Amino acid sequence: MKEQIFQYIQQKWQATIKELAEVFSIQYRMIQYHLANLVTQGKIQKVGKVPKVFYVPSPSKILTDEGIECPKEALPIIESEFLFISSIGERTYGWTGFQMWCNDRGYDSVKKAGEYKELWQSYEQERIDGFFSGTKKIIDTFHDDVLNALVYIDFYALPVFGKTKIGQLLLYAKQSQNRTIIDEIISIARPKILAYIIEHEIEAIGFISPSIKRKVQFMNILRDKLNIQLPRISIEKAYTDIVRPQKTLSKLSERIENARDTMFISSRESYRNILLIDDAVGSGATLHEVAKKIKHLSIAKNVHGLSITGSAKGFDIISEV
Repeated sequence: MKEQIFQYIQQKWQATIKELAEVFSIQYRMIQYHLANLVTQGKIQKVGKVPKVFYVPSPSKILTDEGIECPKEALPIIESEFLFISSIGERTYGWTGFQMWCNDRGYDSVKKAGEYKELWQSYEQERIDGFFSGTKKIIDTFHDDVLNALVYIDFYALPVFGKTKIGQLLLYAKQSQNRTIIDEIISIARPKILAYIIEHEIEAIGFISPSIKRKVQFMNILRDKLNIQLPRISIEKAYTDIVRPQKTLSKLSERIENARDTMFISSRESYRNILLIDDAVGSGATLHEVAKKIKHLSIAKNVHGLSITGSAKGFDIISEV
């Protein structure tokens, strides 16, 4: 029956559960069971949300349990870290998603799995206490140490393999303003942020203000759901008639100028250690300029920066988030 359903969807290009139940004269429960198996195998995709859900042929037709097996040494890493988001926005995690990604690019999935494991392990060696450090990079970029430390939870993207799992979630959470995805990111980030605050005796925190006006602001939801009971450094973004978001600026000098001239600090209390939280470190300009103003106003002796994602190689001009 599963193969008949698959053939029907291929021929019609689309089908609903109701339609399939009527065509094959079987209960909804059995239709759902067969459809779930076909989705898992990558043969079809589920598009839409209840009550408008359609099943369509997958552009990446692969087998999972019945086909190629992931190398054992790479499987735990891929299952934990890999996310594939299709052209229609369907999420597939782990080995199934990895095969879809390879299939789309014409790669040998077994060979690429080995490469992914080696690359991931090489970067993982740089992780300290759950974070990657960008401290040396930002000091080398701006030739000062106004930002005493900079860490991020994960890289935004990796060479060859593109955006990481959390990098993709962040991108699509902000673009779609999807609260479910935002909550998923926060569930990953919250324990790490709290651990950092305790480890480094943070006395106050500040959240980098969004540079784009959106109905659903990722940073505002992050701030509210973290619910950290510490004094808050007030960081405000001044919006002009024509808003120039950081992501639209291609030069580092422009990003520095934008952050310097539009970010303002209202707090005046003094602290020993404060933490600035951001969603993504691209050029590093915003965190650097905010830290510079905080130091100039004698608000803190030590300023730490913590970002959800950061650049794996130097500082890139990230233009997506």
